[in-house]
Amino acid sequence: MNEKGTPICECNACFTGPDCSQMVADCVADVASGDPLFLEPFWIANSEAGATVVPAWYRMSYLMNDAGNSVVSPALEKQIRAIHALAYRRQTEIFDSADNSWKGDAKAWIKRTKSLNSTTFIEFVTSPNNPDALLKEAVLEGENVKTIYDYAYYWPHFTAISHQAEEDIMLFTLSKLT
Repeated sequence: MNEKGTPICECNACFTGPDCSQMVADCVADVASGDPLFLEPFWIANSEAGATVVPAWYRMSYLMNDAGNSVVSPALEKQIRAIHALAYRRQTEIFDSADNSWKGDAKAWIKRTKSLNSTTFIEFVTSPNNPDALLKEAVLEGENVKTIYDYAYYWPHFTAISHQAEEDIMLFTLSKLT
């Protein structure tokens, strides 16, 4: 709020204008941004208003302050290592890089090939996209295509919810919820 009590817009680095609706040309996404830690003081003061099982300020950052600023807690690391010890050989065989490799942007790939039925594809769709906040859809179609939707920013306070998310494989992140 400004000194008159009027709400002001604090724009993402790639947007400008009085209501943050004007895109900045040639803006580069900064992967170090997007950490909602700036909301921590509000949620500490208003923790009873959060509809989460744990207080909304608890571990908001991607870094674990109690673990030497690691992104993974010691308890989670222990569990990941236990699962990895059981599954790593078979997982490595499934994801053998000789059988699976990055082939580039789906739009570019679809222009180079006539048929998607001879190759198995996994397409990642980030919607809304960061930093432009545009809703995206899968480009590839067919029985040999599996699409994974990254809905990390598909929350009402980041974007208008235009449809119910009902895809087969969807990824969300609780850190963006608060």
